[in-house]
Amino acid sequence: MTCKSARGEDPGKPGTVKIYLGWFHQFQFAGYYMAKELGYYEDEGLEVQLIPFDGSLGVDPILRNDYQYGIATAGQILGSESRDDLVVVSTILQQSPLALIVLRNSGIEFLKDLEGKKVGSGNELRAMLHAAGVDLSTIEFKNHTTHLGDLLSPNYDAISYYIIDSLPRREDFIIFRPIEYGINFYGECLYSTQHELSSNPDRIEAIQKATLKGWEYAVRNSSEVIEIIREKYNPDLTVKDLEREANVVINSLILTSFYPIGYNDMDKWAHIEKTLSRFITFENPVDWNEFIYQPERDSQRELLARVIRVLWIVGVTSGIIFLGLFIYNRQLRHAVRNRTKIIETAKDEIERKNTQLLNQKQELESLNYFKDKMLSVISHDVRSPLSTIQGLIEVTASGNISMEEFGEVAKHSRSKIQEINSFLENILYWAKNQLHGINLSVEPVNLSELSQMTVSLLSLSAENKAISITDNIPQDISVLADRETIKLVMRNLISNAIKFCNKNDKITLDAATLNGKVRVMVSDTGPGIEPEDLNKLFKSDQKSTPGSNNEVGTGLGLLLCKEFVEKNGGEIGVSSKVGEGSAFWFTVKLNES
Repeated sequence: MTCKSARGEDPGKPGTVKIYLGWFHQFQFAGYYMAKELGYYEDEGLEVQLIPFDGSLGVDPILRNDYQYGIATAGQILGSESRDDLVVVSTILQQSPLALIVLRNSGIEFLKDLEGKKVGSGNELRAMLHAAGVDLSTIEFKNHTTHLGDLLSPNYDAISYYIIDSLPRREDFIIFRPIEYGINFYGECLYSTQHELSSNPDRIEAIQKATLKGWEYAVRNSSEVIEIIREKYNPDLTVKDLEREANVVINSLILTSFYPIGYNDMDKWAHIEKTLSRFITFENPVDWNEFIYQPERDSQRELLARVIRVLWIVGVTSGIIFLGLFIYNRQLRHAVRNRTKIIETAKDEIERKNTQLLNQKQELESLNYFKDKMLSVISHDVRSPLSTIQGLIEVTASGNISMEEFGEVAKHSRSKIQEINSFLENILYWAKNQLHGINLSVEPVNLSELSQMTVSLLSLSAENKAISITDNIPQDISVLADRETIKLVMRNLISNAIKFCNKNDKITLDAATLNGKVRVMVSDTGPGIEPEDLNKLFKSDQKSTPGSNNEVGTGLGLLLCKEFVEKNGGEIGVSSKVGEGSAFWFTVKLNES
């Protein structure tokens, strides 16, 4: 994290509840600022003091009872020798911002190159190194640091980096993110001690309630939060820095589209512990019912309510589409009747209007195909996952399932909701293109940012099938293209690879420049495509094929990819060998300015 100066806080009155932020004031603590500034803590009868970085890292300040509550990563909390004395109150960042960086001119290109080097990192980054096959015994692990100046000294070859922070010249560094190596830890977590839980159960519930309320407000009102941070907490941060931090925190790390703020998944915590146990020896297994705070109100109901809200939105959207198709179908029949009357009463102009009528007939056939395609997709490919989710909801609502079963239900529901969201986005883009055409907004676009955002969005689908995704797209490649259409192309190609790959397969993203263009490739180690089927891809009559786990699709994804790549002045293609995998590629204009 960027080391910024921060204003000190007043000492606080006796009885003040102190939350140790663990770092300097910046947007990653936005929810705590708003809970305090808007009086949410005060409404719960609490007087809260937010303590910035005092030189102490990890969970020791909380264990020493310097402060009652703290904020730390899952790796710091779960990797502590005293983890049995701690309790996780809420998880704010569903994905971790932690990464490892090296200087590009250091001669280190791959994680393997760090063997025999000096590395400043914590447990999460060690897990990434272990997953990459690095021999940890050869590395000299040093104190955790994020100070870029340490990379210029002989004391460090690699240091920690938070992706929410800016870099002076991004092209001077190579960034390694744990998620690229299958390591998906929780980010910033609000935690306390078992002693606090047993001694002050009402206070810990009040802290959680007010904090989550503050975060819900901060996510919706980031501009207001930025003003408050600069005015009251850290005036040295620029508006531009805070806007960039807010964008990464809200859109890439909290993931409110998929999880309630503060959501804890026992299965994910268990997976994190299993990952850490590969290089850390734990004396006792974790009692998850004690380790994860569960207030009297049932958090399952909150998640269930969120799923129901999403289903309601999907249902309303489907209803609007059905209504639009019904109205359009009536207009279509009316138009056909009118055109037929014109033909019957104007026989003497048949020859002159023959070409015109032929064009009109083709237009009507195209519109009719559009209608039939839409009805087919919605009636089968959207209704099918909706029926699945309805069944899951009914099982959950019955109350006859365990927490572990509920976690599986919730995870399966999220996956189905993501399928429906992808279906609807493809359908709406295709419908708009068919009826009105797509207006492109060409601008400089950083391909690496798009790929990271897309991989993050699809990480759950990949994890469910134990598929690893490696993003090798250089961070300094910029193209001239329409951001939204190219983002949709990348999402569809990666989503297709996940759909057809089997368990433990690998997906790789690459990009290279050639003759003023950038060639982007999404390759996989899946089953490959039969030669006779290759020529059927990218065509309007292509039928959707079930995935390796019987996933359904609209059949529109590759068609949209071809149309949008060509609208951006590029080409698209595929190569495949049965039993070895497939590679889809497309080109887009290089931004040479």
